[in-house]
Amino acid sequence: MNESTTHVAGPLVGFRKLDRAIQRCAVCGEKLEDLRPSRVSVFSSDGCNELPQFPEAYLVRVTPGNPKAFHVIGDFREVDLPDDFCLRLVEE
Repeated sequence: MNESTTHVAGPLVGFRKLDRAIQRCAVCGEKLEDLRPSRVSVFSSDGCNELPQFPEAYLVRVTPGNPKAFHVIGDFREVDLPDDFCLRLVEE
């Protein structure tokens, strides 16, 4: 069964000395991104090196599988919360 869960993207927290950057859900703490910056090379149109991340405070629907599927819905303050919102995980 591939039941999705929707999370609120928190800030991307980077640790240079550990070569690691992690982004978690601001509500339940689920890990959304776990990056090794030295292994990720994404350049924006202005030439700045950027790490891929979900926009902070946006709803991100995660569907399990191999690989997981991610879908950015929108700013949680501007859209209705879906039935699969992760707050239910915190309440259990």
